[in-house]
Amino acid sequence: MFTKFFFKRFSPKQQVIYLRKKGTLIGNQVRNSCYFSLYLIKGFFVEVMFNSEDPEESPAKVLIFPNLESLNNYLNQEALSGWKKPNSIL
Repeated sequence: MFTKFFFKRFSPKQQVIYLRKKGTLIGNQVRNSCYFSLYLIKGFFVEVMFNSEDPEESPAKVLIFPNLESLNNYLNQEALSGWKKPNSIL
């Protein structure tokens, strides 16, 4: 059975190829001029970050989340950081 143990051993480019063939795309997003895709694969989640929208580009970062709870914690942290106000000088 395929697990995240084997998935981690792929190169980032191989990971993206595998995700596109076997994974379920949950969604895409653009943040800070970077392109993100979130996938579900065999019971774990993977977020892939690209520096451009070119589908042939190698990913800049691949984050693996072992379960839904770790993904939720990450997404909540990302949402909160997006709402933080910059420190103002009084």
